[in-house]
Amino acid sequence: ITYSTINSSDQDILALDLGKALRPEIIFQQFKDLPYPIFLDSSMDGAKGNRFSYVTADPFLVINSKGEDVTLTYRGKIIEHKGNPWEFLEQILKDYKIPRIESLPPFQGGALGYWGYDLARHLEKLPSNAEEDLDIPEMYLGIYDWVLACDNEKQKLTLISTGLPERNADYAKERAENVIGRLNKLDEDQTSLEQKHCVNFVSNFTLAEYTKAIRRVKEYLVSGDSYQVNLSQRFQSEYDGDTWDLYLKLREKNPSPFGAYIDFPEVKILSCSPEEFVNLYDRKVRVRPIKGTRPVGDNAKEIHSNTQQLLSSDKERAENLMIVDLIRNDLGKICKIGSIRVPNLFDVERHPSVLHLVSTVEGDLLESASPVDLLKACFPCGSVTGAPKLRSMEIIEELEPVRRNTYCGAIGYISFDGDMCTSIAIRMLTVSKGKIYMQLGGAIVADSDPYEEYEETLQKGQAILLAFNQF
Repeated sequence: ITYSTINSSDQDILALDLGKALRPEIIFQQFKDLPYPIFLDSSMDGAKGNRFSYVTADPFLVINSKGEDVTLTYRGKIIEHKGNPWEFLEQILKDYKIPRIESLPPFQGGALGYWGYDLARHLEKLPSNAEEDLDIPEMYLGIYDWVLACDNEKQKLTLISTGLPERNADYAKERAENVIGRLNKLDEDQTSLEQKHCVNFVSNFTLAEYTKAIRRVKEYLVSGDSYQVNLSQRFQSEYDGDTWDLYLKLREKNPSPFGAYIDFPEVKILSCSPEEFVNLYDRKVRVRPIKGTRPVGDNAKEIHSNTQQLLSSDKERAENLMIVDLIRNDLGKICKIGSIRVPNLFDVERHPSVLHLVSTVEGDLLESASPVDLLKACFPCGSVTGAPKLRSMEIIEELEPVRRNTYCGAIGYISFDGDMCTSIAIRMLTVSKGKIYMQLGGAIVADSDPYEEYEETLQKGQAILLAFNQF
């Protein structure tokens, strides 16, 4: 590896241009033996809104929470707290805030991991009907002082070392030299796709139970409780395979703009999410909700026909517009008056197995608001709850048998400089304690057909299942 210094500021941040980018999944393999390794993976060609992949590991601080139990692990020392995990995260980011270096990729070190769906209980008063059967953290983030950023558009690899928490150039250099030492031992031929991955997925709904739940949702819609509710079913199986090898298969079969592999002690997350949640760059906010789905089709004629069906569907457009309005309302709490706009409405995006109807909502963040404030204002995303959000979440809690946990939360980063990029935790696998979970859902509106909605959830899981040798 040869490199040149990009920027060495008075903040003791070391940034090195490592030249032509190597394949990011190969790079990650050099670091996955370190504590808390994470790979944010933009693997879909032509992915909109995300051209960077990130590799990092060995955070100096970890925050995880369950309810009001908050655990901070600082360089191996564990400190237990009680309180609101959002507030702890806010304080951590304030303690380690550094200015952005304009010439560098957006993530320049910071908080990286996941925010589970049930963190909404710290934001809204919700009932507790569903079983809480997974004992894994709701918020789980490492605070990382270095990162390798792969620019997939320019084929460029950049190493950023902040020197935190010491805040000195010597420590930044030491960490960078350790990373480069590992890169110099890299073997580009070491990936393997030869392992067997077999599952026997069982849903927590039967077909009859799921269609009955959809009919109950439609009763709520008719009575005026809600306009749209996102209902999901969860599949689970025993699993003892190699999760990294499984992720390699997953990204091969289902490349995505917001993939992620998170390897934490209690849980592993394998995500091929198609949907950006909240993006914040230089105080500019962007949310890109997906609502509306069709199978891609097997040939050009079918692709064109399915695209036109999606564009002309009053139901799909209505679903999308409801969520756009909900997100405009969420951003209205946290953005400058008059700044909220919808530059793109009803774009069709092609993914490996499905076509999606995608819109874009933008705004300018209030000067008084932090990235955490923004995430809280939008959390969880309306595209995976329904509209209005609170009543839809109450209905979800009534009708889904188990808590969503990681599913429909967020995955991504908040940089030390205040920028943020998150995806919605969908099209993902969660692995914990010898079990693997896959959850799939869709939006229910007044004219939804229960059997078609059930089939749509299976379509969304099709590309995920291709990663397994037997299912």
